[in-house]
Amino acid sequence: MRLPKTGAAMNKTNVSANIDWELIPVTWEWWVIVQLALSVIGIVGNILVIIVVINRGKTRFATDVLIGNLAFADFLTSLWMIPRPQSDLVPDNWKGMLYCRIEYSNVFMWISTVASVFILTVISVERLVAVKYPLKFKLIFTIKRSLCLVGLSWIGAAILNINTLAISTYDSENHACKTELLDHAVHMTIGVLLFMFKYIIPIAIIVGSYVKIIQILRSEARTFQADGRTAFHPARRISKTMRRMTRTVLIVVIVFIICWSPDQICYFLFNLDLYPTYMYSDISRVLVCIGFVNSCSNPLIYSVRNKKFRTELSHFLCIPASDSKLPSHVTRSVVKSGGIKMISGQVPK
Repeated sequence: MRLPKTGAAMNKTNVSANIDWELIPVTWEWWVIVQLALSVIGIVGNILVIIVVINRGKTRFATDVLIGNLAFADFLTSLWMIPRPQSDLVPDNWKGMLYCRIEYSNVFMWISTVASVFILTVISVERLVAVKYPLKFKLIFTIKRSLCLVGLSWIGAAILNINTLAISTYDSENHACKTELLDHAVHMTIGVLLFMFKYIIPIAIIVGSYVKIIQILRSEARTFQADGRTAFHPARRISKTMRRMTRTVLIVVIVFIICWSPDQICYFLFNLDLYPTYMYSDISRVLVCIGFVNSCSNPLIYSVRNKKFRTELSHFLCIPASDSKLPSHVTRSVVKSGGIKMISGQVPK
């Protein structure tokens, strides 16, 4: 996994090994200011999403759990995005080594970023199951199974970032952290594998899931039209709710692809030595900042697309909801006749 910092490996050969920490203050360049702004937006927005999901209590569904954990991963990413002072001098002890492995490499931020990708992939598959098997959905995607998939996502993200820990080491000569790349062939192989597992494969699963979802929804629309079902028919109302939630998640996926694809592709080219100047360049900083937009965009998407989320958020913030409610007889008819409770964006009660 790529390292977001350059470090401050200055020549300190005449400095004793028993040196103390020497921090470099944050320099408020444009990309640092943008990064801080995105961090604050991401932290606040994702905390609100987590609170809304928690407040649902026993009414939570599998998708609520997945969206809540996606918000948690994005929250951690935003938290680790906050610009922090770097150390110009690092002591030659276990604290210095731990600093290089953890803080200098920013490994926790990249783990949460990859976990976010994997959880988003799980959500896409969950949407496909919900659309294709609406009656069996609650039995297939239980909350317990969803949590297990989230746990596997975090484990997978940690495994893919072992390389980050391996190449972030302590430079005893300069008393600073450094990035020590592995053998050229090994480095290229790891770069290809990382690109496949943290980008290509998830994107393929996500896109494949939504291609199938679109096909199913179109087929259902033709069936409803042929049967002459009205807009207030229970099955059609449920299908409409399912579509709305699926479209919301689709927007989340599209934003993710737009935000992270440029950086991931350029980093892949860097690992292949086809773009050797990419790391720590201005274009790298721009693309990484664009990637970070993904971590703070989801709460805005939920607010714009999901009336239930807006209502619950308004109640939490003690703000009168402006959205008009559907006639009560319509919602009661749908819930009673349909006999199915929907997930996030469900039929209003």
